[in-house]
Amino acid sequence: MKLYNWLTSLTLLNSIINLLINIFVFRWLQTTEKQLERQLVSKSESPDFSPLVNIVIPMRNEQRNVVASLYSGLSLDYPNFEIIVVNDNSNDQTLALAKKIATEYPNKVRVLDLTTLPDGWVGKNHALWQGYFEVNSEAKWILFLDADIRLKPETLRKTLIYAEHQTLDFLSLGPGNYQGSFWYDILFPQMAKFYVFAALLTGLFSPKTGSIGSATANGAFILVRKNIYKKIEGHKAIKHCVLEDVELARNIEKAGGKLFYISATALLTASITNGLPSFWESMSKNWFLVARRNWVVLGLIVWLEIITGIAPYLILGMGLRRRNIRPTIWGLNIAAILLTMYLNSEMLDKFQITKKFGPLYVLTVGADIVLIILSALRISIRRSVEWKGRNIKV
Repeated sequence: MKLYNWLTSLTLLNSIINLLINIFVFRWLQTTEKQLERQLVSKSESPDFSPLVNIVIPMRNEQRNVVASLYSGLSLDYPNFEIIVVNDNSNDQTLALAKKIATEYPNKVRVLDLTTLPDGWVGKNHALWQGYFEVNSEAKWILFLDADIRLKPETLRKTLIYAEHQTLDFLSLGPGNYQGSFWYDILFPQMAKFYVFAALLTGLFSPKTGSIGSATANGAFILVRKNIYKKIEGHKAIKHCVLEDVELARNIEKAGGKLFYISATALLTASITNGLPSFWESMSKNWFLVARRNWVVLGLIVWLEIITGIAPYLILGMGLRRRNIRPTIWGLNIAAILLTMYLNSEMLDKFQITKKFGPLYVLTVGADIVLIILSALRISIRRSVEWKGRNIKV
């Protein structure tokens, strides 16, 4: 009985932790479109406000995304931009499809074809750095964009206005609605919580390469001033880094730049269409690196995931075998479970994902823990990750 009461007290703590984490995530989300909208003042809407922006999109075996990606960019309502597609040694139809669209829109789309990858470079970093050399000399801003991102017509205009009015040097947006991936849909709440846990826990340790700190970013959408990118030698300075977005943000912060990272679920979405293999490849590449390759941090994250996602069910299961449990105890356990279901459903809704997966959180916690541990073992033992058909040393 004493053990069960102690575990029930732990369940109450679990509920409080869940609540605080979700409040943290929700408040983060609330700083998105409303903030951007407030920056749409008359000065920014004047005809003189249209600095040239070059959009650099690296593509490796992206034949599923290339057409939708480029037409998404071409639909922007901002008047002064150019798109540079960097084909990174693709062995599918990516290059042909990109060239076809470039032929249709010669004043808006250019294609750079890379056929080699120098030693010591991560493929994406090399593609982005080579894309930088294709940027128009008149451009003031560079937008680094992933091929699976879909923009709204107003996305570039709003984000550029926001960056200018906040005197930012670096603005990164997190997308919503990972369209087309069942695994992203059901695991998204745990993915979000993992990053929250990592951001909180890694602050207890000294900074290391590839960690989340005061400077962070999402490589899917990075808007950066060209002059500061040139100053820090951009992706050349981080050519070997797998988490290139975080390292780029950190280097800009060290150089005195002003950064901001927000979620913008109404301004851009991600389209993930390759199913479980793509999901596993992505998560196994990132998880242990996000935790700074620190087994203490990883252990704490796994522990937090267990007590906030699995413990309430275990405690309830123990209670089913006892007949002398007070109704209050039953109520607290059930409340903890219902609270987590509700908060996860609301988180999914905030990111424009169907809420029906919210009650499955106990299954997603288990799956996420497996991914975390396997990621750590692979990186620790093999010292490498797989990405886009390449074996990358880390």
